[in-house]
Amino acid sequence: PSDADQDGVCDGLDQCPDTPSNAKVDRVGCPVVVSEKETELVETGMIRLRNINFQTGRASLQPESERVLNEIGNILGRWPELRIEIGGHTDSRGGASINLTLSRARAQSVVDYLLLKFPELEPSQFTAVGYGSSRPIADNGTELGRAQNRRVEFKVLNKEALKREKEKQKLLPRE
Repeated sequence: PSDADQDGVCDGLDQCPDTPSNAKVDRVGCPVVVSEKETELVETGMIRLRNINFQTGRASLQPESERVLNEIGNILGRWPELRIEIGGHTDSRGGASINLTLSRARAQSVVDYLLLKFPELEPSQFTAVGYGSSRPIADNGTELGRAQNRRVEFKVLNKEALKREKEKQKLLPRE
């Protein structure tokens, strides 16, 4: 089969037939825009999100969280070899036991959302972990600090696979 633009997608399937030969493309030959979050994942093995919102004291996702979770789902769909820990974190308000349970339930809500909206993702790729308030990144004595501590983190557990995938993408023939 021919591949006129040499992007790795056969002409019969290529929906973007004039992509530059060095462009990263999706399965239908269209350029993939690498977002800041994907760059963060590739470079650090982690994505830290502070804009995943839940109902106070609950694990129910707020609708405004869907946009960023959809972005993350699209990113993770391009990295199917990665095993990801989704870690939930809370601020220090409330008891340690309650925060631990809440953060675990929130992490599981994120996993559930991603698997529902992105059926190509495999459940075995994800582990939901709750850390409660045990790993603050800011001062819990201020509202701003507490807001920074309420977060969800996506951490690559198999960094060797991330390294292999990065190398594989660099070696793809694009000329």
